[in-house]
Amino acid sequence: MSLVSDHIFEKRWASCLSNTALLTFLKEREVRKLEIIGVDGNGCVKASALAAARFGFKVTLDVKCIGVTNKTKFTKTKEKLLAAGVSFAN
Repeated sequence: MSLVSDHIFEKRWASCLSNTALLTFLKEREVRKLEIIGVDGNGCVKASALAAARFGFKVTLDVKCIGVTNKTKFTKTKEKLLAAGVSFAN
């Protein structure tokens, strides 16, 4: 993995937006759209996407870049994300 920025934000909870410094960083730069990828679509990706949608971001998830160990559970997760306004790219 290449480091392309000095902007690094750590998190303690599932949602990346639980780090208020990241949220502030995004708002200061007037970011409106987020593409979220990650290791667990039923965990951190879900929590981050739902939080981002609640904060008013337009959220896209690329399913090719999201790990899913429990595909049955992810079907329900996907329904919840769609209901929250999250969109999916294939």
